[in-house]
Amino acid sequence: MSKFILIAQSVGDVIDKLTILQIKNEKIKDTKKLTFVKREITYLRLVLSKNNVKLETDVIKELLATNSEIWETEHKLRDKSISKDQYIEAAKNNALLNDKRFILKQKLNKEYECDFQEQKSYEHIES
Repeated sequence: MSKFILIAQSVGDVIDKLTILQIKNEKIKDTKKLTFVKREITYLRLVLSKNNVKLETDVIKELLATNSEIWETEHKLRDKSISKDQYIEAAKNNALLNDKRFILKQKLNKEYECDFQEQKSYEHIES
């Protein structure tokens, strides 16, 4: 029996989740983990298709690229061999990338006139 919870979600959040899963599909080597990743990718693509969401757009490509950069930055932040200065630089970069990610998700939400949209309460940092 399959167990999951059905909830309403913004297009931006669903596409964000899909792009992260696509990155995991490339990066993860464990076949058991990949089974779950591939299952969720298939499901999300089906849901998006049924809702007439285009998956080959410039905004989605940019979101995928941004999430790939975040993946690499997170990897750097977990590297115990980097210096304090390198860590600080990676953390700043991660914050900038997450701001960019937020903007891209908002573009998708506006395009699809979503009722639910992520909100932030802090100011964007300067690069």
